[in-house]
Amino acid sequence: RAVENIYLNGFYQRRRKKANGKSENFATESRRLVMLSPELDEMGGAVRPLKLREEAERTEEREIGSVLADLRNRVILVYVYQGGCPYCRQGVSEINILADEGFSVVGISLDGIILNDLKAVSNIHEPSAASYYGISSVPALLAVDSDERDGSGYSVVMSNGLLNLSEIKLRLAEIGK
Repeated sequence: RAVENIYLNGFYQRRRKKANGKSENFATESRRLVMLSPELDEMGGAVRPLKLREEAERTEEREIGSVLADLRNRVILVYVYQGGCPYCRQGVSEINILADEGFSVVGISLDGIILNDLKAVSNIHEPSAASYYGISSVPALLAVDSDERDGSGYSVVMSNGLLNLSEIKLRLAEIGK
């Protein structure tokens, strides 16, 4: 009986190993096939080939870049802050990058502490700006159409709070579309 159990156990182990190998081969080939033909993906296209994903990201970046280039000539960014706020100080680096990329920036201090490292064409103390624009927290970033004076422009509060550079650019691109 013991010899028979050893034989059956060995037979079972060999069969299991062979089945596992076939299963792994099937899974590998299935993944490869789905990557080449996303329409075969049973998950509704959740797996996209890397090349297609990268191309879509490059196209989106080009579109955003084109919209931002148009906005540079039309929009003035207004950075509303309190000089004593650590988040406001942290946001200056993102705003300075936008200024370096050609956007006109105006800084408005609500507490009278001017952030001198802000690259702004004007940096003033104006405590009533928060109520005028409906700002509830700082830092706040507004996009103001430079043609607002003729009634065809706009002013948009883009953020009440700190945003990173990519989020600011995405929000600007949405405004420009």
